[in-house]
Amino acid sequence: MNPQPSVHLAGPDAIRDHLTAAISPLERAMRTVRFVLCDATNRVMLHCPVHGEGPPRTEEQCAHVVSLFASTVAHADAALVVAVTRPGPDTVTEWERLWFRAAHTACAEHGVRLLGVHLLTPTGQREVHHDDV
Repeated sequence: MNPQPSVHLAGPDAIRDHLTAAISPLERAMRTVRFVLCDATNRVMLHCPVHGEGPPRTEEQCAHVVSLFASTVAHADAALVVAVTRPGPDTVTEWERLWFRAAHTACAEHGVRLLGVHLLTPTGQREVHHDDV
């Protein structure tokens, strides 16, 4: 078996293309959060999808989940991409706002570079920006 070539997330277009290829249409229709752990050069090391019985309801709960991943990679000058999936249109809702604020808070607290928070739905994909929050 040939090893998969490593994926380098060199910018927003590379992140978008990688998430499009890595996250299935089935997962886009479910309410999940996926953490993409990258090394110091923004090469993808690991995808960690989080599926739960019930989504976190507060920013603090979301920040706790992000902190679990951020604290794991903090020592390695690593980076995270947070991909939020859910059914419905790709307009930003309070669900994405919670994860956006939590990701920024937790990554800042742990000194981890956040490469972005992205929303993927069955109908589209977009990066969540400060203006959306």
